[in-house]
Amino acid sequence: MQETSPSTCYVSVTTAPSPGAAGGLLVRRRSLAMTIAVVAATVALAGPQIAGSAPSKDPRAERERVRAERADVAAEIDTNKASRREIQEALEALQANLDTQEAALARTEAEVAQAEQDITEAQAAITTLESELTVLRQVMRDRAVTAYVSPPGDDILTVLETNDFTTAASRKFYIELRAQDDADVADRLEGATVDLAYQKRKATEAKKRAEAKRAEQAERTEKVRDAKAKQQAVADRLQATIDSQVARSLELAKTDADRPGAGGQPGPPRRPQGCP
Repeated sequence: MQETSPSTCYVSVTTAPSPGAAGGLLVRRRSLAMTIAVVAATVALAGPQIAGSAPSKDPRAERERVRAERADVAAEIDTNKASRREIQEALEALQANLDTQEAALARTEAEVAQAEQDITEAQAAITTLESELTVLRQVMRDRAVTAYVSPPGDDILTVLETNDFTTAASRKFYIELRAQDDADVADRLEGATVDLAYQKRKATEAKKRAEAKRAEQAERTEKVRDAKAKQQAVADRLQATIDSQVARSLELAKTDADRPGAGGQPGPPRRPQGCP
């Protein structure tokens, strides 16, 4: 039987496929391309959702949580059985938690102070703007009245003598407005109205922020108190362990001292060898 030569094998491999086989190959290629496209689109759509669903943690809050958990474990240490290294690590964990809680409380207190300052500033601005608006509205009303005409000098004297204004600042502001035309006064009235609305919103937001920060301040204060209590409890147990060990050592030393032949005291006389 004649063996098939390598050239014959190559010829059989490179033989052109039949029309039916070519059509099947084309269909398989199209199906593969569609599958790849579907997978790519699925990954593209799922990627942002997966990234968006990943929890975004505040590093500072995460450190605070970890230190608090370590402090909880450290607070349960048995000072009678723990090694010196374990006790030292527990004390360091408790101190780290206390430092973290005190720093958080200090930040919250500063935020409360800032919110209260914002409230004070906004309320002062509201008082000033309301006074200016009162004067501006009166000026606009005065200018709308055309029933009589007064000389400028007489008008100013009348303003100075009137009791309609509660402060000298309001009277001065009124006199300054008299030198301006109607358009300027109208612009100032509109601007003061807008500013007043802004300051009222600012005061409201500051009050809400102050209220939230005061609640957080109370929570932070309690956490600091708890951290100090845990630290003190471990310190008390450690001191009790040390006192117990010292007392035990003294007791053993006293026992050794009272034992016959110990501490330089003479023991019972030894008999010579051979004596009854």
